[in-house]
Amino acid sequence: MNTTRHLAWYAFQFDIPLDWEITGHAIDEREGRLEFSTRDGFQAAVHWEPCKAYSPESAMQAFLQKHVPAARDTPVTRLLVTRDAGAFRLGIPAGAGQPCQAVHHLAASRKLLRWVFADASPEAVERHWRPLLASFEGNQGPVRRFAAFGLDVRVPSEYDLEDLTVYPANVMMAFESKRKARLRLHRWGLPELVLGGRTLSAFYAGFLGAQKAQPAEPRTTTFRGCPAVTVAYEQRPEHQMDAMMGRHWKNGVAWLWHDQAEQRLYACEQIGPEGVEPLPLDAMFGAAPTEARA
Repeated sequence: MNTTRHLAWYAFQFDIPLDWEITGHAIDEREGRLEFSTRDGFQAAVHWEPCKAYSPESAMQAFLQKHVPAARDTPVTRLLVTRDAGAFRLGIPAGAGQPCQAVHHLAASRKLLRWVFADASPEAVERHWRPLLASFEGNQGPVRRFAAFGLDVRVPSEYDLEDLTVYPANVMMAFESKRKARLRLHRWGLPELVLGGRTLSAFYAGFLGAQKAQPAEPRTTTFRGCPAVTVAYEQRPEHQMDAMMGRHWKNGVAWLWHDQAEQRLYACEQIGPEGVEPLPLDAMFGAAPTEARA
């Protein structure tokens, strides 16, 4: 039985417990965090921040001085027992009251990657945290993977994450390339309520129209064995004067599919300047999704 799911974000990838949900986030690529909780409360958080000069002990000390007042005048060697855990240096509290943390320096991007774990017990460290840290992989090649919030996609590194909207049963990720091509991804829960009795074609044509697009007639098809529709569309550019006076981009392509086993609707819209080709859908979404049902 699978007990983990994949997490991928900016420069890192991990296998995390299946029951973890992201309950807090700050997604700036330069500095941010993802927080994870279960029904039992906060479990862990992964942070990233700029770091040019790296010392594991100094990084741990700085964190403790900031977040644990009692640790401000105590050397880290008296507060933590440190050991290697894969690419990370793991700091296990020598006494009660301090968090368990692990740090790693991403040399290529000059960032400090830090995990903070709520449970510092020896059992949790050996059973959960060391395997999680050992699963670390980089995510900085020509194609980057984003696996979080129920979406799992592979996007060329020239595409930057521009916007993220996370509501219950409604997630949207928006990317933009160096050539101004736009990519928007959606994931909806409660498909019966979202569709409201409409067909996939009727719902998606109305949705695209609400986004100020001009869709053509949707075509019924399948994607990854799921009922789907695809539709070409036009839309005005969004940048500066083009948004008011520019000609419509005419190369938009959109897909919507209903994963009936997962009970989720997924959608993908791509459009850009003339000459920019859309990304292949199969390459973006890869193998069948393994995210836990939220």
